[in-house]
Formats: sequence, C-alpha cells, structure tokens
Amino acid sequence: MKTVCLPAYFKLLSFLSAIAVTSGAAVDSVNGCLLGSNCPPTPPPPPPPTTTTSPTPTPTSTIPLTPLTPANETIFLSTIIEPGQGKVWAQVDRIDPEPYYVKWVPDPEFASPVVLHNNTSLVFIDGEQSFYLNFDNSTSDTGIYFVNLYSSAGISQLYTDNDHKLLWGGAQQERDGWMWCFMDDQQYRMFYFDSEFVGPPRDCGLSSVFLTERPS
Repeated sequence: MKTVCLPAYFKLLSFLSAIAVTSGAAVDSVNGCLLGSNCPPTPPPPPPPTTTTSPTPTPTSTIPLTPLTPANETIFLSTIIEPGQGKVWAQVDRIDPEPYYVKWVPDPEFASPVVLHNNTSLVFIDGEQSFYLNFDNSTSDTGIYFVNLYSSAGISQLYTDNDHKLLWGGAQQERDGWMWCFMDDQQYRMFYFDSEFVGPPRDCGLSSVFLTERPS
C-alpha cells in the first residue's frame, strides 16, 4: 500500500476565506444644507441590528483527571480495517516524549485495556500508567484530528451507544467519525474525521470503533 505524508495532504484540504472590504465616500450636505452652515441637528443613526450566535463546541477542550486503575482489564477498543488486516485492536504506542499515539494491531494479545471514565473520557491503561485520549487540532480546519494520548488530560463527551460503539458528542457533523490511516512508519493509526460531506484522505478509511472484550 502506498503511504502518504498526511500533514502535507491535509494542507491541500485547507479552505481559504476572502474578506470583502468596502468604504463609503464623503458627502457635501446633510439634511439638505451645506456642511458648515446653520443646519438642524442631525439625529444619530439607528444602532446596528444585534445577532446572537450559538456557542461552538471546542474539539480540543480538555479536562484534568486523576489516573485510574481499572477494576478489571478486560475491555479494549476494536475496529475493522478493510481492505487490509480485518479486525484490529488499539494499542498505546509509546514513543517518547508525550504525546503518545494509538496504533491498530492485529493480535489482541498486544491490545491496551481502556476505561470509559464517567462515560465522558477514555482512559488507556499501559502497565501502571494511564493515558487519556485527546485530539491534535493542527489539521482541524479539514475536520481531521490525529488521536493522541496524554497522562494528564483528554477530551470529554465520549460515550457509547447500546451496541458499545464509541461516539463523540463534541463533533460538529459526525459523531461516529473514527478513521484509520496507514502512515509512513508502516503503522495503522487512529484518527477522527468530523465531516459528513467529504470522503477520507488516501490511505485512510472510516470505521466505527467499539468497546469490546478481548477474545479468549
């Protein structure tokens, strides 16, 4: 499979916005008389109309959490990579320094346990340490977020539906936007794609993520 350098690819997806600037010309008279003459007072202009806007969710908002020790280490993340490896499992990829990343591996024996903390934040357990799922928003203008892991904080509004599918309530368009991408280091890594109208980049694919038990 041909690899792609995603940061360069994402730059191609960035959208530019143009700002139109207009200016008005000065006038010679007010209220029908010349400026500077004995004119009646000019009434003040009406105030501009006011508008209200709804607050926009911030994808990178974080909440500090206390590291956790799960009651049991039997819950893991899984997804399907097709065409490719089929069912795969999420593993903490610890390449110092932080942030760390999530890669998908075909062998469930190497999967990292997870805890959905208070049904809002996802915690990965790696040995005796806990890492919280977060987003790198450097390509957020494309709707794409690189999933990373921090030991101190992570995004909120993560939850599961009745099928144990992992969803993100802070999404602008797509709550089930989990995406895998095949990277230059020959690893499948975890992303989020918050878009309903544009397809995923090359060497990437959309696939739901589930909290599930590891097969015995």
